[in-house]
Amino acid sequence: MADRGERTSFVFAKHRIMRRPEEHPGRACVLVIGGSNISSSIVRRTNGEIEIMESKSAPLPVLHDRDVFLSLIDEYVDRECGMLSINFAYPLSPLVREGRLDGILLKGTKEHVFHRLVGEAIGTTVETHMMQHHGRKVEVACANDTVCLILAGLGRWDAPSLAGGVVGTGFNFGFFQGESTVVNLESGNFSGFTPTDTGRIIDGESANRGLQALEKEVSGAYLYRHYNAYAEENGYNRRDLGSTGDLAALAAGDGEGALCARNLFERSASLVAALIGGIYRYKERDTANVIIEGSLFWKGWEYQRHVKRYLRVLGMPEGAIQIHGIKESSILGGARLWL
Repeated sequence: MADRGERTSFVFAKHRIMRRPEEHPGRACVLVIGGSNISSSIVRRTNGEIEIMESKSAPLPVLHDRDVFLSLIDEYVDRECGMLSINFAYPLSPLVREGRLDGILLKGTKEHVFHRLVGEAIGTTVETHMMQHHGRKVEVACANDTVCLILAGLGRWDAPSLAGGVVGTGFNFGFFQGESTVVNLESGNFSGFTPTDTGRIIDGESANRGLQALEKEVSGAYLYRHYNAYAEENGYNRRDLGSTGDLAALAAGDGEGALCARNLFERSASLVAALIGGIYRYKERDTANVIIEGSLFWKGWEYQRHVKRYLRVLGMPEGAIQIHGIKESSILGGARLWL
């Protein structure tokens, strides 16, 4: 329905991928903003391969507004870099500007509300800031983290087979449509299901109430909060959990609440499997190569096993869906916006 232009809870934003000439300069800065961290890397292209020369990272602060965002740009962008790629883990409406991708910020997620930045083109905003405050010309390309994740698979698998998903602190999926278009679903906003009672409680306490319905049921930013809400309602004699890592430790044990924790991981994995299966059916291909990034998927209690089991339950052909992890995918995918 979204592909046909009908109004749904999927954004279905199409990104036309521009192929750059081989003689294009081979060095850039990649800024990855989203999830739990911010990272900055210097990358270069050598003999057609992308090499990460240096990187640094730190916990990501809550991005309340435009000023906080631009202060991060000042702190983490390399002073010698004239080309910047921003891998941005928030909903963007894509636009092509001077032959490169940029994106207009649609809304905040994961408690980042971005006052005075929503509705602005991220790349344009950064270029203007760098010129006005530092007298530097920096050319900026920007795309959603899911788009960058999928781009990281180019050169390893054929483009039409590629899909990708972030299953960690945040949650989103997308896929290649044909050879040169990447679709960002913003699937965390999917709302065509009945939320749990604990999900309604979490939504009511959220800074983005009424949005990101599926993300609030699935992602690591919220999963442990379901346990806390359930534990309070049912009188569990334990302190509130502080992270989904705490939830994983609880699920691996035998104490009070372990079964509840396991059920939360299984339910989250089943919803991820449903989305992967839906993408596979939509693409109508014999195989799909799905790149996954995020600690919930790779480290969550029995998470991978549950996803694969539910894919079988949903009737997906054996071996048709291959799930992959790519080391430093967020950096490599961001680098491909320039290199």
